[in-house]
Amino acid sequence: MTNPFNKVSLTGRLTKEPIVRRSSNEKSATVYMTVAVRDDIKTNGSYKTQFVSVQKFVSSQAQLDYHKGFNKADVVAIEASIQTNMTDDKVYTNIVIDTIHSIAKASVKDESLALPEKEKAPATVGLQF
Repeated sequence: MTNPFNKVSLTGRLTKEPIVRRSSNEKSATVYMTVAVRDDIKTNGSYKTQFVSVQKFVSSQAQLDYHKGFNKADVVAIEASIQTNMTDDKVYTNIVIDTIHSIAKASVKDESLALPEKEKAPATVGLQF
């Protein structure tokens, strides 16, 4: 169970496909993602966007397949925690995913790959990116 006082919530678009780095024993992997999160406050007439790197340690093929199912420009909701690691001379701060959910899939550019109308998910209302 994660510490209830160490929580980060992010909602935004993935900036690229997830990056997978397998461990040396090939039994586990770390999935890296970058999420573009728009600030609510305008600065000089425009919104500022934060680019937040997150990661998830996975230990099964099912978990890996789930996280690899996300694509560039998908809108996701992430709950995470902050972890700090130290080496001899450096301190690393990581945002580690606890849960990630798809809110909206990226639109398909090639119409031949699009789902038929009856299978499309309903549009998400109220999100502006």
